[in-house]
Amino acid sequence: MTITAPLRRFVPLCLCLLLVAGLTQAQTNNVTLQFNGGGENNKLFIGQNNTLDISITNSDSLEAVTLGLEFGCDGCQFEFVRRYGEVPEFTDYFQQIKQLVRFEHPSFFYWSVKQVNTSKVPDSLLLGGVDISCRHPIPSNSEPTLLFSLQIFIPEDTHPADSAFHIDNIFFPPGGQWVFSTRDGKSIVPDFQGQPNKDDAPTAPAIYFDIAKPTK
Repeated sequence: MTITAPLRRFVPLCLCLLLVAGLTQAQTNNVTLQFNGGGENNKLFIGQNNTLDISITNSDSLEAVTLGLEFGCDGCQFEFVRRYGEVPEFTDYFQQIKQLVRFEHPSFFYWSVKQVNTSKVPDSLLLGGVDISCRHPIPSNSEPTLLFSLQIFIPEDTHPADSAFHIDNIFFPPGGQWVFSTRDGKSIVPDFQGQPNKDDAPTAPAIYFDIAKPTK
């Protein structure tokens, strides 16, 4: 069969659209992190509180979320800022370090279980919650939607050239899977910063953030 000139132009366009659709689908469920509003400020500044936003995109409405994050700094110290967040209704180990995390999404207001496990602070945190009523899910989102935020302080004696801050996606033992859950019981393993995960004990690499002197 001979492809006419108009069809020659049309076929590559169709292939391009299919490729874009495939990429969009692959990135539908994802967890993204950014500091200080992102952009040129997506780094940690010495001597000030740095706000970390934890956002998601999700293909399905969600009735439960659990996300484990591991924190580290090569060549520097850091600490979580207390009294920044709120006290969830049900939290294990939360009395060790109070009010580290803000539950930002409006659906969380109705969720009867909101959890922050601080038993391994400052190395790692487990964030999550469950909508037991099944009436206030987190809707599907094709654009990054803020779920949680927290703040991290870098001491003033830190040397930027010798330091780098990293955050990894982890399985938080003994049962803290990296997972989204839907009303019908489906488990979704989200990617991390656009890097694929195939299991609820995630394998996507850690992400690194620069450390800088304040701009003012």
